[in-house]
Amino acid sequence: MINNNYELSRDNCNNYVAFVDDNRPFLWKPTVVEAILRNKLNIIVEALCQQLKGKDVDMSSIIKSNAKELQNIFYGRNEHYRSSTWNSEKRLGYAIANGTDFECEAHDAAYCAGLSMLYQFSKTYLAYESEEISDESDDAYEKEVDHIIAFYVSLYIGKKIRKKTH
Repeated sequence: MINNNYELSRDNCNNYVAFVDDNRPFLWKPTVVEAILRNKLNIIVEALCQQLKGKDVDMSSIIKSNAKELQNIFYGRNEHYRSSTWNSEKRLGYAIANGTDFECEAHDAAYCAGLSMLYQFSKTYLAYESEEISDESDDAYEKEVDHIIAFYVSLYIGKKIRKKTH
């Protein structure tokens, strides 16, 4: 049986084993998802730093374009990443739309989650910058960033999605 992500074949003992001939980062691995999200947060930090220095930065456009890129990645539309059947509007999008408090449809659910994460992070970063920098605020900021990342990693791999009850 062949899947886009791996091929199942029989080994010498007649057991099925997965053979992967693809070196692209796999979107089912939490470390890969975390690296993607941290990369996007770094882009936001750079833009916010420029804005705080008085440069004209359109944060809304930057956040929206990065959220769109996240959707393309997590819906399996980016050729640089190996996706699973989970990475689709039908599965991930539906799960986010129906299992979270985001007001969205399956077709834009990964985008809405990305927007939420990036805006949440922006608010956290700006709150950090407005505080007097000390060891305590650095630790609190790092914990908050780690908390945001952990939540969205779990969301994108399907661990933090709960079924809505009405």
